[in-house]
Amino acid sequence: MPGPLEGVRIIDFTRLYPGPFGTQLLGDLGAEVIKVESKDSPDYIRFFPPMFNKEGAGYIAVNRNKKSFAIDTRSDEGKELFFKLVEVSDVVVEQFRPGVIDSMGLGYEKAKSRNTKIIYCSITGFGQTGPYSQIPGHDMNYMGLAGITDVIGVKDGDPVVPGIQVADVAGGGLMSVIGILSALTAREKTGRGQHVDVSMFDGILPFMGVHYSAYLAGGELPKRGDSFLSGGLLCYDVYKTKDEKYITLGALEQKFWKRVCQLIGKEEWTDKQYVQGEERDAMKEELKGIIMGKTRDEWMEIFRGEESMTEAVLTIDEVENDPHAIARDMIVEMDHPTEGKIKGIGIPLKFSDTEAKEIKPPPILGQHNDEILRLIGLSEEEIGELREKGIVI
Repeated sequence: MPGPLEGVRIIDFTRLYPGPFGTQLLGDLGAEVIKVESKDSPDYIRFFPPMFNKEGAGYIAVNRNKKSFAIDTRSDEGKELFFKLVEVSDVVVEQFRPGVIDSMGLGYEKAKSRNTKIIYCSITGFGQTGPYSQIPGHDMNYMGLAGITDVIGVKDGDPVVPGIQVADVAGGGLMSVIGILSALTAREKTGRGQHVDVSMFDGILPFMGVHYSAYLAGGELPKRGDSFLSGGLLCYDVYKTKDEKYITLGALEQKFWKRVCQLIGKEEWTDKQYVQGEERDAMKEELKGIIMGKTRDEWMEIFRGEESMTEAVLTIDEVENDPHAIARDMIVEMDHPTEGKIKGIGIPLKFSDTEAKEIKPPPILGQHNDEILRLIGLSEEEIGELREKGIVI
């Protein structure tokens, strides 16, 4: 069954992680996503190790359900191909620093002159305006400036680099999807496209909303590893088990904490889940000792199904084989033309009426050139001439 975005055509002129992650989600939902790359300088995440065979793992992770259109974007003929595609598309997504796409002759105003309904989404680190707009950066830079890095880590320890790219995924990828879908909805009312300015810094700053509000209310800065939901509670933390693995305890509500206390033989702790100071520290050390008395799986045999808000911390290979992830179709397999059978993370949204389930493997460079050239009205003779000139591969 077609996905909810069937009939929407998106030009993906992004690379690396933020933009491709967002456009992959749109492709997962049924949009036709055309990944435009320079034929001579394609998305370099293709070449980042580890490699499957010819394609990098990072490229494979965020480029499924797309078509590849590889052209010479520097030549006038290549630019004209781009704009012919704009004329028959709904959305353009680009990820260059502000001003770069205009200097390439492929910016929003020119695109708008060819298609007034085009939605043009620009993903950058700091946005199109403001004193930081021209500063280069990566995920950890945006997280640091947003105050997020300051609150990640253990009590009395240094800030740590998260194991996932929060700004790339959420600030860039997810926010671009929200912006694009909002602009498509607005276009239904106005008949006009628009420019969508996505800043990864802006996109992750709301993650600090609760910390900021607490600071305004109480006058205290959040304490790394010692705030309400980051290690400051006995009932809400990560605990190591006998086999050097971990479990998560998230028993914020009284009924769940009471059951935990019963299961670990500490019913006298029932009314002390929010205790602070030295008493909390002493109780936490005792709880650590209790949890260290059994393996992770032994604890899960005790806690699972007991309304205890306790779960195992899994490694990614364990997630791959987790029965719930499998039941939810969150691990999928694809047949790739050069990489063979490969697995990936599944589509995270489920729909009752427009379920999107088709999974097409990430394309090889220029795989769909002829199809797209025909789409924009070129004859076989014209396609051959462009190939002879080196405009397309």
